[in-house]
Amino acid sequence: MITKSEENRIPTNVSLQWFVEAIQSLDLTRIPLDRRSDAMHEHLMRIMAHTIDDPKTQQQLNQAIETMEFRKKMALQLS
Repeated sequence: MITKSEENRIPTNVSLQWFVEAIQSLDLTRIPLDRRSDAMHEHLMRIMAHTIDDPKTQQQLNQAIETMEFRKKMALQLS
């Protein structure tokens, strides 16, 4: 269930135009079809981390992104 609750909103400093441009900046042409969803997810997380006003929340999101990158590198080494 999705709810829109203002008290759960994380303050950011992003305009709609900037967000659209940031999303469109991802070049998916060199990413395999089966990895595009992961690439979009990672790109969205990076955009969010860049625009969050709260330094603690921003740091937590950046750590989550680093963990994703570590897991991705490990998966590539194992395959």
